[in-house]
Amino acid sequence: MINIKEINLVEKIDFYYRSIDNQGPTGLISSASLNGNNSQVSWDKPPASGTYQVYPFITDKVGQKIIGPEITLSLE
Repeated sequence: MINIKEINLVEKIDFYYRSIDNQGPTGLISSASLNGNNSQVSWDKPPASGTYQVYPFITDKVGQKIIGPEITLSLE
């Protein structure tokens, strides 16, 4: 979960992935616009099986960008 204190300042959140060993693919999962305090993301074309780090790239309404915390996922 991402805790954003002033959600009204957020323009969008892009979700990215990279392989845990930095040897595999890296890419954009999806972009999410916020609807109130909620956001939904679909990963339509996930990479091959493996372990990946997923992280948000947050853009605020004035164009500043922040990389959020990573989570680790295993795809089978």
